[in-house]
Amino acid sequence: MSRRRGILLLLLLVALLLVAPLSATAAQFDFIPICTASRWQGRPRLSQNRVVWEDLRSGSTWRVYSYQLSTRTESFVAAGWRPTSSGDAAVFEKSGGGPLSFYDFSSHASTELTLAHQYPWDPAMAGDRIAYIDSRGGQTDLFVYDLASRTETRITSDSARQLAPSIDGSKVVWQDDRNGNWDIYACDLTSGVEEPITTDPAPQYRPSVWGNVVAWQDRRHGNWDIYGYKFVPKVTWAICRHPAEQYRPSVWNDRVVWQDKRNGTWDIYLRDLSTYATIRVTTGRRDEYMPSVYGDYIAWMDTRNDTPQRSNPDIYAARIIRLPAQLYLRAPRSLALSQNCYYSGLLRPRHAAGLHSVRLQCWHYEIGRWVLRRTLYPVNRDTAADSPVTDFSDSFRFPRRGYWRLRAYHADAEHSPSYSAWVRVTVR
Repeated sequence: MSRRRGILLLLLLVALLLVAPLSATAAQFDFIPICTASRWQGRPRLSQNRVVWEDLRSGSTWRVYSYQLSTRTESFVAAGWRPTSSGDAAVFEKSGGGPLSFYDFSSHASTELTLAHQYPWDPAMAGDRIAYIDSRGGQTDLFVYDLASRTETRITSDSARQLAPSIDGSKVVWQDDRNGNWDIYACDLTSGVEEPITTDPAPQYRPSVWGNVVAWQDRRHGNWDIYGYKFVPKVTWAICRHPAEQYRPSVWNDRVVWQDKRNGTWDIYLRDLSTYATIRVTTGRRDEYMPSVYGDYIAWMDTRNDTPQRSNPDIYAARIIRLPAQLYLRAPRSLALSQNCYYSGLLRPRHAAGLHSVRLQCWHYEIGRWVLRRTLYPVNRDTAADSPVTDFSDSFRFPRRGYWRLRAYHADAEHSPSYSAWVRVTVR
């Protein structure tokens, strides 16, 4: 009888664990093996409900394949490589060179685009516009083809090199070496106005644009980081600055993904620009790289099944189920205080998912740089989500005049800290 009771108690405990809610602050993903065929699968590109990639499973001929995420079905597209996709269409290079090929998924028809030069490469697509690089005249320049009007527009015509275009709406961006090193440039296709996004002496590579945001990899601090730029207002900031290497960003809406080597192998990381949270997406022991993001999906190349010759990468994806909730401070964005005034009661951090690990940082501007002077901890680590935190274990007095910056962050062990916006304090 006691044995049966013990078994029943064990089953009840297991059932309770199965239905217990996950931590509201943790990110959650549904991982999907897109293609694990033999040999090489690479360069995945996401658009709406579809992944396209280049594939060498047939032997020596590059082919383009597609995967429908809603039905989880794979289909062959056509012979070719370096595909890009937008809506119900894809564009890719022909195997061995030649005109760009256009594929309509609704009609399953493939056609060659009629361009002034027959060897364009590295296409990027958004709606009816296709950006690509062309080496006509002995130099590499950027062109845009409009499918609706069937017209080609030359964007650059100088002797410098232009590479790695990305396009969204009326904005096209690319890397450009007109200044003697690789910078990021942009052009508004409606107005025809071109502008430099970066002119830093260090190299900047592989931009990605979506809406108001451009992201790229940047070496201004001696290693590759991820930087961002907003067209309105015109501001540049570090999306991810870390001693390890970060490559190949892809941006969609408020989400930026990239490959990151901080854990010894390449992993996929995600930055949520709306909540300031940086999340590790993959945790495998092998390399995951060349990510692409669209909506709630992220796709990448994955070497978990690779051979020692590194000739068998696959395509995997993750569906975003939940991301950490936003952390914010209930305080004016700018405060003016007297010297030796306490912060207590002025700042009340709140978090929609709970405040058990909220911290408050106090930074002071000293000799041209910001210095972290104190990190404060709440007394009650189990404060309810809808209760303000006004009592910290270490009260802090502003001991110096000048400029201060305060921010709260959520130090959850399951993801990188989620930061609030800054609050500026002027101490007189």
